[in-house]
Amino acid sequence: MKPREPSDATVLVVDDDQRVREIAVMTLEAEGYKILEANNGQTALQLIGGNPDIDLVFSDVIMPGAMSGVDLVKEILRLRPGLKVILVTGYRDKAAALKEGLAYSSSVGLVIKPYDVD
Repeated sequence: MKPREPSDATVLVVDDDQRVREIAVMTLEAEGYKILEANNGQTALQLIGGNPDIDLVFSDVIMPGAMSGVDLVKEILRLRPGLKVILVTGYRDKAAALKEGLAYSSSVGLVIKPYDVD
């Protein structure tokens, strides 16, 4: 594997589980990304609305409360069409249906837990 160049991109990490969020943040920071954090969809939307420098949203699919990761994606694409989003799920058996449901946007990707840096 060739070494990666540091990035000046800003990533918003959204996960209600603090430990999972911290691991994602540490991993992305080690790769040179600037990081913002949110523990739910509503906070994420406030950060997105107030920060045009966000280049990517890295969000869990399942979060407690009124807004899931899929709901968050729909709102992001309404507010900032084209903003790149990576959704993360540990539910491998539901991933195919989720991916099919997100096929309407080329700016949305899906990663299955557990994942690695690559």
